[in-house]
Formats: sequence, structure tokens, C-alpha cells
Amino acid sequence: MLSIGNEQFQAMERQSVRSFAGRAADFLKKHFQGAQSVGRGELTEEILPLIDKAKHYGLTGERDVVAYIVTAAYLGRNFDEALEQANVILRRGTDSSAVKAQKLEALTAEIVARLQA
Repeated sequence: MLSIGNEQFQAMERQSVRSFAGRAADFLKKHFQGAQSVGRGELTEEILPLIDKAKHYGLTGERDVVAYIVTAAYLGRNFDEALEQANVILRRGTDSSAVKAQKLEALTAEIVARLQA
């Protein structure tokens, strides 16, 4: 009988996360001018810790994690620590992953609009 051990599951999960990070890198390269000059591999490596941080804050869906990554692209990789409003959104335990992502998107849009005004 074939059985898959914990190590194999962890290896599959790491590969799945790396694949997702690559897709997120492709998205950033397509939609963010600043990311176009960065190599896909380098950008993927920069995204991996952001995925871990998003997971730490309870963001579970791919779309929700991408919202976190896009927010970091606009506001900086440590926006969660630097911006009190973002920290409050991310630490609110009663909000779902999707609600946190929507609130992050709204906050990011508000800040970017203020900066462009």
C-alpha cells in the first residue's frame, strides 16, 4: 500500500506555495511598472515571505493573499507594521480572510489617491 508521509506533504505544500508566488510575480510584472525590471525568480523570492506574513494574519484565499502582496507593492513590504490602520485590519480576529483583503484594498486605494492628489 502506498502511503504519503508528512515530509512528502510538506514538500508538496512548499512547491504549491512557490508556484503561487511565481504566478503572483507574473501578475506584478504585468500590472506594476516597477516590477517589470525585476527578474521573475528574484520577484518570486521577494513574494515568498509576504505569503507567510499574509498567512500569519489569517489571509487564506489566493485572491486575498494577492491583495496583501499588492498592498506591499504599493505601500512597502513592512506596511503591516508601519501603518496603524493596516495593522488594525490585519489583526482583527473577527473578520474573514475576504473581508480583511477588501479592507486592505480600500485602504491602499485611499492612500494611493491621497499621494497622487
